[in-house]
Amino acid sequence: MCVAQAAALLLQPPIGHQSHHRRRQRQTDGRLMLMSQCVHNGSRISALQRRAVASRPGLGSKQSSNSLQARAAADSGSTSSEQPAAATSSFASIVLPTALALLLCNMDRICLSVAMLPIAKELGWAAGTQGIVQSAFLGGYLATQLLGGALADKYGGKLVMGASIAWFSLASALLPAVAITPWTAAAGLTLPAVLAARFLVGFGEGVALPSMNNLVARNIDPAKKATALGAVFTGFHTGNLVGLLLSPLILTHFGWRALFYLFGLAGGPLLLLWAAAVPSQKALLASSRAAAGGGAGSDVGVGKLMSKSATWAIIIANFVNHWGYFIYLTWMPTYFSQVLGMDLRASSLMSFVPWVVMAIGSSAAGLLADGLVARGVPVLRVRKRIQTVAFLGPVVALMVLSSPGISPPLALLCMTAALGITSLGQAGFVANMSDIAPRHAGTLFGLCNTFGSFAGILGVSVCGFVLERTGSFALIFQATAALYILGTVPPPSPWHPLGPSRGIVAMVDWQRVRAKVIFIFIDQFLLISYAIACLIALTWPTPGKAVASVQFYVHGKAYQVIKILNIMIVFLISGAMLKTDDIKKAWQHKLGVAFGFLSTLAITPCLGFALREISLTPSAFTAGLTLTTAVPQTLGIGISLVRSCGGNEGLALMMTAGTNIIGIFTMPLWLKALFAGTDFNISIDLVSLLVNLLISVLVPSIIGKLCREYLPGCQKFVTKYKVPLSLFSTANLAFIIWQVLSSAQKVLLEQQFVSVLYVLLLSAAQHIVYLAFNLAVTTFALRLPAPENVATGIMASQKSGPVAVAVIGYLTNDVAQQGLLAIPAVLGQLVQVFIGSALVPFFARVTKAYQKAQQVAAEEAEEAAAVAALEGGTDKGAALKTSSDATGETAADPDLDVKLGKTQSDNSLARQPADPGVAALYPHAAVQSATGADEKAP
Repeated sequence: MCVAQAAALLLQPPIGHQSHHRRRQRQTDGRLMLMSQCVHNGSRISALQRRAVASRPGLGSKQSSNSLQARAAADSGSTSSEQPAAATSSFASIVLPTALALLLCNMDRICLSVAMLPIAKELGWAAGTQGIVQSAFLGGYLATQLLGGALADKYGGKLVMGASIAWFSLASALLPAVAITPWTAAAGLTLPAVLAARFLVGFGEGVALPSMNNLVARNIDPAKKATALGAVFTGFHTGNLVGLLLSPLILTHFGWRALFYLFGLAGGPLLLLWAAAVPSQKALLASSRAAAGGGAGSDVGVGKLMSKSATWAIIIANFVNHWGYFIYLTWMPTYFSQVLGMDLRASSLMSFVPWVVMAIGSSAAGLLADGLVARGVPVLRVRKRIQTVAFLGPVVALMVLSSPGISPPLALLCMTAALGITSLGQAGFVANMSDIAPRHAGTLFGLCNTFGSFAGILGVSVCGFVLERTGSFALIFQATAALYILGTVPPPSPWHPLGPSRGIVAMVDWQRVRAKVIFIFIDQFLLISYAIACLIALTWPTPGKAVASVQFYVHGKAYQVIKILNIMIVFLISGAMLKTDDIKKAWQHKLGVAFGFLSTLAITPCLGFALREISLTPSAFTAGLTLTTAVPQTLGIGISLVRSCGGNEGLALMMTAGTNIIGIFTMPLWLKALFAGTDFNISIDLVSLLVNLLISVLVPSIIGKLCREYLPGCQKFVTKYKVPLSLFSTANLAFIIWQVLSSAQKVLLEQQFVSVLYVLLLSAAQHIVYLAFNLAVTTFALRLPAPENVATGIMASQKSGPVAVAVIGYLTNDVAQQGLLAIPAVLGQLVQVFIGSALVPFFARVTKAYQKAQQVAAEEAEEAAAVAALEGGTDKGAALKTSSDATGETAADPDLDVKLGKTQSDNSLARQPADPGVAALYPHAAVQSATGADEKAP
């Protein structure tokens, strides 16, 4: 049983034998289905309805699952208009036009693959540029999966699919008509225009499959649904075949421009056919809204869908399926050519055969599934068993393919079998989507297909990395086979035939797990995004190189457009999120602010004079370590650490923004001094570097702050979307690192591991030295209160890796040298994350104990003042001042108490013993607060 079918008992109930047990089983499944249908309709089931459903007699063996579903829909309050609409919708009016639409969709997608060679030759594009142009489509495709599903569920699949046909047909014709023209060439905008055109094609095609699923779910008789899906996907796969056959012919006789014009113009007749053949969806949508209670209950968001185990089951199946599908699609010709030694023509013909079988297999799967249901086999059993075969069947073929010395005929047979059997999944998890959520089939398909598309990107990238390292497909095929097996494991669930008590997984609070995963993802997003950026850059550098190659020149110096935009976005968001109140509150701690600025901008850079004397191979590693000492504080991780430790977050934010702005003027001077007299082959142009930093750092920061203060609605927007904006800012930082490392991937992989390990150890030592010095000064010399001590000590020890990477781009145009210089910055940033995370528990105890001591001191001072006032011995205000002086501290900050979840009246919590480890750091707070005021009490 496949994991994708964990939700299958929300499907139609089983049909078949006349035994008493089977009749009772049908009654139970009918009740389950009715309750599920009512949930989908947005209604609740009353106790009376439950008894009415429970009292229904068993169904005869001749009754079809379709009639039972109709009864369930009627009992749950659905109007009768929806079922007749689905039952009478002609196959020809829905399935055939949809299959043709998806056929043209894939033709427009694949035509660039065929035309890339003449286009690259005409424009002089390198392989890296070709790769990024090819991948531009996928960016648009991913962007509209969810949007397309939601729009199809709201306005109907006919309207959304029609708009999709018009959109991607027009976008295909735009490439030769607008993107690659003498005008764009003269303006130097050819590459951006082509990227935009392909992005628009993907943007339009992204809504096609979710719209298709909506049309099938709403219009096709459930008894013929799998057949309809199989026929539609046959058209989808046939698009690849037709595109591969027609494109070379058109290129040979008419040129590559005609290819895009003809495929784009083909959308016109198809759009007319679509408008005429596909019935209107208005009546169907109206009946659906009426059944859901006037439409209000019919809107189900992505969050609600993702809270269901059924959705995650299908997402897993979709992920596994797309992993294998995109590996076949991308690497099959390479396998036939490189491993089996075939020429290009023979490998193309060999690659053509499996796709023919897959197109046929899609239709066969639908006919098989609906035939089994018509014979009385329960839908649940059909879905599970077909999907199980679709996943386990290719495992045997893949293991044979991974064996050495395989002959070309056997390889072709195995590859054809793998793709053909995989196509059975159209009647498995794909049909399952419209089974469990017919009213939201578009949204559900878009959601699951988004994860599937990511699986395709990841699978192709990993495959390329493994192939580059091992030169063999064996590990790739074995890993894919293992993933198929894992995707077939049945997770226990409340709807599982064995019941929830038979599996540990069923007892897990998945809602809590999901919330915890989201929290970790947000809290550790910087580390996650950096790791992903480094992994992709080192395994698949082509997209990063192509993005970095988008440049403009000023006085012969190259400037990378995308990287500069990333830097400006980061500081624009930083300025917009800087609160004036936070600055005012932070300025109350002038001593901490002054030392934080002094240490970051004047003291810690001095360590660079020692680091530059260390001899590393290559010398660029030494230069990178030296450079990191001169940069200001990090933009994200430092504030996050201070927040986790209970430190003064406002003070941390002020120091981060302030040091980055002032650092614009200090960094050039420090770099000039640090690199003077060295052999690093880096020249520092003070004026040029200063101007670049002013434009990319200071100007966006000022604009962001002005927008917050004077642009209507900006402050409210930033406050409401603080977390998404922070994540977006961090993503831009990771994007900078991705571009730099991708450009230097080759030279980075040539470096010895020992050299990189030395850099890692030195980066850790550098950060530890900074922490020890700054905390020693703030604790024993300045004697700052704990929250300010933690904030100042942590922030003054942070160095911004992304800012260092950005500065490196201004120092040299040599991409190899940029990559080597960036390694210490990237590793240093990661080291700061790990060391800071390890110290969080200790600092959190320090600040928490300090707050408790402060609260106790304040309460005891108030008690002493009250007693003195009652006795008439002293004035209350004077007594309060005297008691405060005795403790050596001021009253507790109520804002900090609120952050720790306490109030001033929580005496039992405040009077808990202080942490002994904190007493050594703050004896005046931990000891005097417990004794000083008691001595005054009678």
